[in-house]
Amino acid sequence: CSEVTPRGRRTLVVDIERADRAEPWGFQWRPGIRRWILDSLEDNSLASAWNQQQAERGFRSLQLGSALLEANGSKHKVVVKQELDTALHLQLTFLLPDEGLIERLDAQSLECRIKNSFLEVTAADSHDERRNFSDPGPIIAKSCSSAPEGYGSCGGPVDNTG
Repeated sequence: CSEVTPRGRRTLVVDIERADRAEPWGFQWRPGIRRWILDSLEDNSLASAWNQQQAERGFRSLQLGSALLEANGSKHKVVVKQELDTALHLQLTFLLPDEGLIERLDAQSLECRIKNSFLEVTAADSHDERRNFSDPGPIIAKSCSSAPEGYGSCGGPVDNTG
């Protein structure tokens, strides 16, 4: 099932079951970030079989970079992890990457600029001013390719220190 949210963002509901908790779902998540971002599907897994069936039927399927929004009705990260680990039935809601944005970005040559900096941020609901503290270190530029949800590859550093 695929639908468009009020903001025009596309979601996909994945409904799968397994016979035994020891059987892996086959989702591989992007490491090191706070969100559940789909990195890949294991070959010959429940998830890859579901995805293949969707594609064969002409329905929308999961894409790399899809963000898991909820599992069995819960959005809380701890509960989502518990559901992924222990549930025999999963109903997962994913936010699919914006294909139009990806196409526009792929048509452009991008450069990522990385600079050592320090940032002090107050809570979002606080009335305190946000203050930035920046380190005057060198700027490193890299050529980058674009892809959904921060995926992409970067070339080696370019020295722009003058």
